[in-house]
Amino acid sequence: MHRCCLITLLCLQLELQSCAFGYYRQKTRNNVCKNFKDYNYIDTSPNCWYNPDVDATVPEMINRNNYPVERYQVATADGYILTLFRIPKKESNKGVVYLQHPLTAAANVWVDKGNKSLAFLLSDAGYDVWMGHFRGTIYSSKHLRLPTTSNAYWNHSFHEMGMYDLPAQIDLVKKYSHTSDKIYYVGHSMGTTAAFIYNALLPKHAEKNIKVFVEMAPTAFLGNSNILMQHIAFLRQPIVDICEQFNFMNLFNHNGFFHNFAKGFCLYKDNLERCAKLVIFLGMGPNYGNQMPLPNRNGFLLCCIKILRDFP
Repeated sequence: MHRCCLITLLCLQLELQSCAFGYYRQKTRNNVCKNFKDYNYIDTSPNCWYNPDVDATVPEMINRNNYPVERYQVATADGYILTLFRIPKKESNKGVVYLQHPLTAAANVWVDKGNKSLAFLLSDAGYDVWMGHFRGTIYSSKHLRLPTTSNAYWNHSFHEMGMYDLPAQIDLVKKYSHTSDKIYYVGHSMGTTAAFIYNALLPKHAEKNIKVFVEMAPTAFLGNSNILMQHIAFLRQPIVDICEQFNFMNLFNHNGFFHNFAKGFCLYKDNLERCAKLVIFLGMGPNYGNQMPLPNRNGFLLCCIKILRDFP
């Protein structure tokens, strides 16, 4: 329950960032600043600059860093069409690594830090790098039968991600990497939650295909949430009830509830810093600091309300 409230706040954070950088981009070439306060002076602050990755797609970021990229698609057993990106290695002497993104993100999190990006570091080390996507993300938003505007499309949670999304993508990785060896799985946050479900429900598939699971910020049992989250976690169920009553099954999409809230209140210069600090404080804690994370408007996750409802 506590983490669900955290998820809501993190999604709001992504909405704030996406709106904010789109707002300022119209006014100045600078679109990124080092600290919160600098965004109030983005036109003149020496701590602000233009970063092409803000509006870039994952393939564009990969190519800009002088790596090759390949795109693959696969349909899950329940009809969702998922997209994977690959940084191929002609002579992969280390094996295959599969990266699975967290909630409120996409594969951009693996390539948005320049030469310090995990995907590039792994490629340089000799690995064949694959980056998967969960259903509902900007890169995996299609279905064989269901329109994305339907509630039926959004009737899924992390259970289906582990049951359907991961085995479909892992099978594709094994097929096109032409390897019979087991692969390395690296997940972050929701990428670990789905991996736990995958292991529990499909243990034979996992044993056959995965050499090791590397779980970053693993999310399974939520009883150890910080005291602040425990105080505000009661907001989760009212949010879910309201959204289900008004059929807001896809809560965090573009022009969704939080997106419009951010545009209507938080994009004024007097409010932007306060909103960003509040959301990051609630979502990441008081020790996060004053440094803004790199925004990427093409990596935002479309998130269904059922994830909030089902999180333990």
